[in-house]
Amino acid sequence: MQTVYVSNIDAVGQRGHVRGGVAQRVLAISCRSLFYTQTMGRRIDRIILPADPGQDFIAYLQANFGPLPEVCIAAVNPDDLWIADHLDPVWLRDCAVDSYIDDPDLTACVQRAGGQMLTANRPEVIRRVNHKGAFKALFQGLVQTVPGEVGQGVEEVAALVAARAPCFLRMALAGGGVGNLVFRTPVTAAEAARQMLEANSLWAGADGLVEPILDLRFSPGVAFEIGRNLPLYSFLQITRRGCEYVGCWMPAPAEVIARDDLDRIGGAIIARLSETGFRGEADVDLGVTDTGEVYGFEINGRKDGVRHVWEAVSRWHGRDERQWRCAVKAVDTFHLRDAGLTTRALLDRLGNAGLLAQASSPYGVILSIPPRQGLAGVILIGKDSAEAQRRFLALNDLIGTVDNLEEDQPLFP
Repeated sequence: MQTVYVSNIDAVGQRGHVRGGVAQRVLAISCRSLFYTQTMGRRIDRIILPADPGQDFIAYLQANFGPLPEVCIAAVNPDDLWIADHLDPVWLRDCAVDSYIDDPDLTACVQRAGGQMLTANRPEVIRRVNHKGAFKALFQGLVQTVPGEVGQGVEEVAALVAARAPCFLRMALAGGGVGNLVFRTPVTAAEAARQMLEANSLWAGADGLVEPILDLRFSPGVAFEIGRNLPLYSFLQITRRGCEYVGCWMPAPAEVIARDDLDRIGGAIIARLSETGFRGEADVDLGVTDTGEVYGFEINGRKDGVRHVWEAVSRWHGRDERQWRCAVKAVDTFHLRDAGLTTRALLDRLGNAGLLAQASSPYGVILSIPPRQGLAGVILIGKDSAEAQRRFLALNDLIGTVDNLEEDQPLFP
């Protein structure tokens, strides 16, 4: 039985929320799953994407990382980004299917086509594991969490913001920090908060978690697989304004948090998630303050935005990142000076500048997300974090903008 992977990043949040510029970014980011080679211990035979990565990007991956699975493109509508509506049953028939996140619409589509989901988590399990109002119980006795309260719908969320600001507001079901807001000054009335939320279409009908502001210096995490109960990799997130995910450092540096501590916390979460009936990949996101206090920040019951980094680098440096003799910095939203730069032109620029990493010289820049609307994804590999940072700065000098420097988070400035 063949194994099929469906890149349904759109299903992380609520249907209808991913529109406009966010939809365009999701379409671009979906291409990073072409680095995936296996899932749940099975080789991937076919990958279904909601956007065409382009033949130049596919040729680049094949030349540097070996043969790809069969690539199928589901022609989705960016104004209603929902890949489960656009799947050809032939792609799924008699196949074992995995996805970025389990979704009941996708499960129904697979079953109608005569395929089967690899994990088939029940919708209520997926919601409970991923809901920002439920993760704190899973951290109990492991690390501290920030007290917070969930509001259902814009009216309740606005009332909580008005009552608690200054505060940090997170969308209860979303990924990558999409929709998150920081209110650093008091909000005079619920009406003012409501107007601010209604101005952002992402918040239409959404639940939100309102918490005190906790200024975290670092956000490390660990990913694992539940079912085979394996730790996969560790990472340190790079975020924009402390809200939106931009990229990561990998592995998580020991100066921030010991890998043994990450494995201990991750192992306990594996056991607790297993008791809920959840199966598949998940990750734990933590926060570390300037004084070294560790907080449980969230749990994601899905593949995370770091997996492609581990997959790409592991081709050349091994799948156990604890044994890597390198440091890795990844940026999913690298701003391009020339917004019209094509994949071929970008690769040529990197090659001519001697920055492009390859199997024979596995240090330098990997193109992880093809350019789209002035943004691209890059992975920078150095023999240590200082060298990875120098490569980032050299890349920015070559093709980047000041936005990359403003959003940058050097490991230890």
